[in-house]
Order: sequence, then C-alpha cells, then structure tokens
Amino acid sequence: MSSSLRIRPVHLYSEAHVKVHVFLCMLAYYLEWHLKKALALVLFTDSDKTTANKDRKTPVVKSEVSASAKGKYRTKKNS
Repeated sequence: MSSSLRIRPVHLYSEAHVKVHVFLCMLAYYLEWHLKKALALVLFTDSDKTTANKDRKTPVVKSEVSASAKGKYRTKKNS
C-alpha cells in the first residue's frame, strides 16, 4: 500500500522536536492505514490483486487494477 504521507526535511532546532515530528508522521501514517483498512468497502479497494498481478509481464511494470475493481469503479457499487 502506498501512502500519501511523506516525511520531508523540516528545519527543527532540537532533538525533541525531531522526535515529535517523526512520531506525528508515523501516527498519521498508522491512522491512514487503519482507516483505509476499515473503509475498504466504501473506498473501492482492489480485492483481487492476485489476478491483476498475473497479467503483469515483469514485476518492474506498474500493475493495473483487476477487472473486478474496474467494475466497482464503473458501477459505483460493491458486492
């Protein structure tokens, strides 16, 4: 799962500020992961990744979403 959160260089002046910044970034990442997992049915996540991965020619190529995920997105409905 890729995250939209990034830890980027921030000019902090003390070790305590750096630790708090990294802690808050990790807390935000955990919250995002937990919400994505809890809201998977509402967010139309791809539940058939094995089929989508079989269609890839090499692991380097970006994977496409499966046909079931495309159907969910097109109809805006889950099973």
